[in-house]
Amino acid sequence: MARGRSLNRGLSVRAQETDADAQRLPWFLDVGTKGGALTVPMMTVVFPLVIYYGLQANGMTAERAGPWASFIYLVVGLVTWTFTYLYRVATKDMTYVQQLKDYEDAVMMKRLEEMSDDELQKMLEEAEGVAQEAQKQIESQQRK
Repeated sequence: MARGRSLNRGLSVRAQETDADAQRLPWFLDVGTKGGALTVPMMTVVFPLVIYYGLQANGMTAERAGPWASFIYLVVGLVTWTFTYLYRVATKDMTYVQQLKDYEDAVMMKRLEEMSDDELQKMLEEAEGVAQEAQKQIESQQRK
């Protein structure tokens, strides 16, 4: 029984690590790292300055370039944030959804840990039977 439990824990830990690695940002953009903690705030200063001096280089006066740089920075920031938010909603990459998934996984792991070896073996046999039945249905559909 201990072997089955450690196997289940190992599989769930590996699955969580794979999911986390797949969604990880580069170190210089991840605000959870020192690089991201420095890079992201610097971009919030550098980006408007680039816009400001770019507008001046294209013939706009300094008095007009300041408000336009602020406006462009604000609009680009709001549009970018809105699209990232909509993307996270569409892909269900929200904090609540992740917490709910983690909770469901923890409940299932707890239930598996509480099952006896006989119950686990019976469940595995049932799952194999269902898998074989599904395989037969797929093969019959492919023949048609």
